[in-house]
Amino acid sequence: MAIGGMNGALTLSDDAAIESVLTDIPLFAIGVLSIAAFTILLALKRVDQLSVFIFISSFLGFIAAILDLGQLLIRGHSNAANGLMLEDVSGFINAREALLALSIGAIFLFWWKFCGRRPFAVKDGRLSKSSMHCASWQRWGYVGFLLKWSSLLVCIVILILQVIWRLAPMHHLYGSLYVATATLETTISIIFILKLFLNVYLCPAGTQARVFLDYVTPALALLINAGLGVGNLVLFAFSETALGRFLRAIEVYAIVVYYLIMTFRSTQSHKPTSSIEKLPIAFETHHSSPKLWPTQLPSTLETGRPWFCAFKGVVMADIWPILPVTTPEARECRIIRQGDGNASTANKVRVQIVRCNDRINPGEE
Repeated sequence: MAIGGMNGALTLSDDAAIESVLTDIPLFAIGVLSIAAFTILLALKRVDQLSVFIFISSFLGFIAAILDLGQLLIRGHSNAANGLMLEDVSGFINAREALLALSIGAIFLFWWKFCGRRPFAVKDGRLSKSSMHCASWQRWGYVGFLLKWSSLLVCIVILILQVIWRLAPMHHLYGSLYVATATLETTISIIFILKLFLNVYLCPAGTQARVFLDYVTPALALLINAGLGVGNLVLFAFSETALGRFLRAIEVYAIVVYYLIMTFRSTQSHKPTSSIEKLPIAFETHHSSPKLWPTQLPSTLETGRPWFCAFKGVVMADIWPILPVTTPEARECRIIRQGDGNASTANKVRVQIVRCNDRINPGEE
């Protein structure tokens, strides 16, 4: 028996076949969106674990909707409306329910990974000896270690329980296993919301406002996730109704759009925030000044993003102490002469340093 067909309290149509098609529409919509988004990330080499989790969740739901539509076509409208020929399409139904369970499990794995990931607004501490950031579970030592892996275990248990109550006919009712599943979904969603607020509290003071704003969308999506768990406790298989799947589609849509914005916003050019970054800057030159060789490559102290230099054989002033910390990574630095362009008589050399797009995602751990 179809799980979604057990609950008629929130049906949009008295025709079971039409109702089944309506409940599949959100899965189709999110599936198409995730395929397009993942294709963009794959083409631009921005794929990571978070994008893989959300793509798997959406794509499995998309395939489940296709299987559901297939079993409707095989049974025909009249048989589907009257609940007949279910034995003939039991393989389609079981595969659909298994894929939906895996889809929900992938969403929880996404949230588990996201809550322990460095916030996008917090820069990668490449110049720091400590690799721990404000969202790292390691900040709390053994307690953080326990919380990290216990929350992962809960996500895996949710996936297993979803598979059991969906596939085992004896659990197609409001029983203890179903209640345990819905309770765990609600509880872990609330824990993840609290973890996001804790990340904001622990992040550097100068970035708290930005991190808080960046977390608004994920927090709202997690509230929807928790609401689906509460809905399942109040009404059996609420998440399988048209309204429940619509709310799930809103959650996934918010995640996909948020992730795309955060990913590509982090690659935009960085605005200068200090006098040393507001280049080009004029420096005094001397005949005895050393040349800035390619091994002497500067980078920003604030962002750690490398700067490269392309040299034209100009004898320059000792501008080295003025520039930020050195690093063997760089991209481009253009040296523009002023005055008559003669290195021996030029009074000043204007240096323009251009940051590179080093494809470093500040949200990565």
